Amino acid sequence: MIKRLAAILSVVMLFNTAAVSAQVIKDDRTVLYIATDGNDSNDGSKERPFATIKKARDEIRELKQKGELGKKGAVVYFRGGTYQILEQNMFGAEDSGEENAPIVYRGYPGEEAKLIGGITIPTASLKKTTDTALLDRVIDEKAKSNIYEVNLETLGLKEIPPTFISEVYGLWAMAGVTINEEAARRLRNTLGMKGTLNAFEVFVDNDVQTIARYPNIDEDYMTIKTSVSNYWYREADRPTDDILMEQIYKNPSGTFSLIPSDVQRAKKWSGRELDNVYMWIKVIHGWADESDLIKEVLADGTIVSAHASYWGPAKEGNPLYVYNFFDEISNKEYYIDYDTNTLYMCLDKKPEAIGNITMTTLENPMFNLDGTSNMQISNLHMAMTRGEVVKMKNCKNITVDNCEISYTSIAGKTISI
Repeated sequence: MIKRLAAILSVVMLFNTAAVSAQVIKDDRTVLYIATDGNDSNDGSKERPFATIKKARDEIRELKQKGELGKKGAVVYFRGGTYQILEQNMFGAEDSGEENAPIVYRGYPGEEAKLIGGITIPTASLKKTTDTALLDRVIDEKAKSNIYEVNLETLGLKEIPPTFISEVYGLWAMAGVTINEEAARRLRNTLGMKGTLNAFEVFVDNDVQTIARYPNIDEDYMTIKTSVSNYWYREADRPTDDILMEQIYKNPSGTFSLIPSDVQRAKKWSGRELDNVYMWIKVIHGWADESDLIKEVLADGTIVSAHASYWGPAKEGNPLYVYNFFDEISNKEYYIDYDTNTLYMCLDKKPEAIGNITMTTLENPMFNLDGTSNMQISNLHMAMTRGEVVKMKNCKNITVDNCEISYTSIAGKTISI
């Protein structure tokens, strides 16, 4: 969902929807340029622009140290084009401007500069999946002729984003909230949950694709028909940190099982490979949700989890779906085989008819400000990223002006004082 910045936050952050000037402001500022065809060995001039935000930031730092920064601060112009931001850009107190001489990062007037937190997948790199052993696994017959694949390592992606654990109140999430992130990671490893709470996404011509799942996203959910739960949370006896730690550092024992409303479909999953396949469910009263790794599916369609539920019991009639399941790939869905680092996509059109494919990879903020003041980020389109676009801590007089923020996994901006 596209989120446009419109609110005014005094002192910490100012959102201003003033019109973009049609002229390049000429004043007593240091002016630097960034371009998609730039090079960080250049001097940052309009004719010889830099390639990265980091290089422009470092150039301004050096000019400040030498006392050579313009009297009215500095402006860094992004020329038109799409920039792949593959690592966060940190700004500290040393990157601050003065009250009447701010440091400005902005799109060049009259040109659209788009910053994306991910990689572009060339359509020419896609090849049709012809492995009959793989195709025989696909349940949707119509999908088999529309599956394409690409090895992500050949695109230079060394670290493949892990599977999204779609949960808010589950065991892993609660460990992270109640104790710390390290405990949550420890729990993930204990349970074999190869995932993240920070989702990555795949886009085809700005159309969000869905991880392979059943039912399909446009078909909503199944429901829980019968539930047999094993859980260690009770409303009258909320676990303390000590209990959580015991569960995390010792193998959480037990499983829970349920039969879905579409039991005939579930029967088809019996005996299949279920590597890193999850089910998302709503438990207890229908407001708490969690994702659970599936251990097996029995011949009668009973789904058995790999571990006990944190919340439980899984209330009959509550919704559920299974996901990250190659066998259930269908139209406009994708799946990543982490053993081979291969992305599979079920496309609704031929690769040659696609303009662009993007996979979000950046988990950290594009602009991460800590102790920074008197800075402006203006006239940029920042999109398609796993984390925040702008994160601020202990900042003042920071302006985000006339920017468009879209398709972020977590939030457009985060502010803490």
